[in-house]
Amino acid sequence: MIEQGRHVCLLESGGLEADECMQDLADGAFVGRAIDLRAERRRQFGGTSTAWAGACAPLSPSDFGPRPWVGLDGWPYTYNDLLPFYQKAQAMFDIGPFAYDPAYWLNAGQPIGTFDQDHLETRIWQFSPRKNFGRAYHQRLKGSDKAFVLLNATATKILSDGTAGSIIGIEARSLDGRSATIRARLYVLACGGIDNPRLLLLSRDRATMGLAITMVWSADTLCSIHMSVQLRSTIHHRRVG
Repeated sequence: MIEQGRHVCLLESGGLEADECMQDLADGAFVGRAIDLRAERRRQFGGTSTAWAGACAPLSPSDFGPRPWVGLDGWPYTYNDLLPFYQKAQAMFDIGPFAYDPAYWLNAGQPIGTFDQDHLETRIWQFSPRKNFGRAYHQRLKGSDKAFVLLNATATKILSDGTAGSIIGIEARSLDGRSATIRARLYVLACGGIDNPRLLLLSRDRATMGLAITMVWSADTLCSIHMSVQLRSTIHHRRVG
């Protein structure tokens, strides 16, 4: 957005380094399989990229479709709508070609292995060598006259004027009690699959059930906990593509 000439205000819940008190804000009750929500994501500049392993993969086209068995009509956009942005992200993450079809890697001689396609589907993940985006972009944002970064500023409420889809501001607070209201022409929620719906549900100034209900969003469909079983070894320490 900065490259397009826009002025951007970035709200970061944490500071430049990890802080246990800030991590407490990530905690919460979890129904089902026990998960340590504090360890699952980071509240600091750079977000969870400061701790993750760099695993990257786009959603599948079917992920955007309807889910009639749970009463959902699907997303208002398709895989093809997001494809140009996936391709840009691929370059930003400094990973190989945008190729997630197993046939591509088999033809390239990579020993990925396959399964019985009647029972299991082979999916490709790529791993980014640039793991910490806070470190990678700190100086660039610090030296930009179009970027304003607020640290230790946790978004606590989305302010609306009561009309569908019309947002007039974001309330933010620090742990020491300071508060601010940020107003802009465009607002982007980039808090992850848990905190995006949490923030929408907390925004009750115009809707008693929160904006998540008014905007027909549901926390049931936005999550970041992925169950997995490793059936084959991962190819480590190899640059391909």
